[in-house]
Amino acid sequence: MTRRELAQPGATTEAIIERLTASENVCDNRRGADLQELLTLSRGPWRERFEILRFASMEEGALAVVCRLSVTGLVCRDGQPVRHGAFVCALGIPNSYPLAPPTVQFLGTIPWCGHVVHKDFLPEVSQLPPFLQEYLRQGHGRCCYVRSSQWRADVGTLAIALWQVSRLVSFDKTRGEVASLNPMARDYARRLAEDGGSVPLGPPLPYPRVDDLEQVGATAVAETPRTVEGDDVEWLPKETEGQPDAS
Repeated sequence: MTRRELAQPGATTEAIIERLTASENVCDNRRGADLQELLTLSRGPWRERFEILRFASMEEGALAVVCRLSVTGLVCRDGQPVRHGAFVCALGIPNSYPLAPPTVQFLGTIPWCGHVVHKDFLPEVSQLPPFLQEYLRQGHGRCCYVRSSQWRADVGTLAIALWQVSRLVSFDKTRGEVASLNPMARDYARRLAEDGGSVPLGPPLPYPRVDDLEQVGATAVAETPRTVEGDDVEWLPKETEGQPDAS
């Protein structure tokens, strides 16, 4: 099922889910199931913190879910980092999903974050490993939340991807990266963590748990479970935190 068949003007989330789940293509079925999970979360545990705004078509058969994340992060204004409470991003779902991971590109206001490409705070390309250099080529707003080699089709979902992005934007995960798409933001987050634990800046999205999805009327999950760990970029070993970065 092509992106043009799905992202028709005015198409509702329910209509797109119905078409995907009725498809004979197993990848379409998985996309439909994961979109249904997002829709359920938006009406339950993620209500008022996550909203599907619209759909758009992307290159090579990808479908983009344009959504709003109400997560506190930082933006840079007049050379200073300031708090910002919501961001819009395009969650790109490849035609071969879940064999290929979804992509995340922030639109409009770009978070000042070590995991997001910002045109005004670009790192030296030579200091980055090849997989991060690719993010720079993909441009302003692109977010690195997981390595393609670390993505697992059996457990990774669209909801897990957005949960992980919310942790990065809110500085809920600041253990010091080997390399960064925005070294200034990365170092700022590290200093915040070292100077008194003033991170995260706010709560990330609640982890999407099955029991919560069964209660669509629920308003929130009180706390993100700390036992769930997802690797986004390569982290420094704990004993080397604070030492100079290595590529």
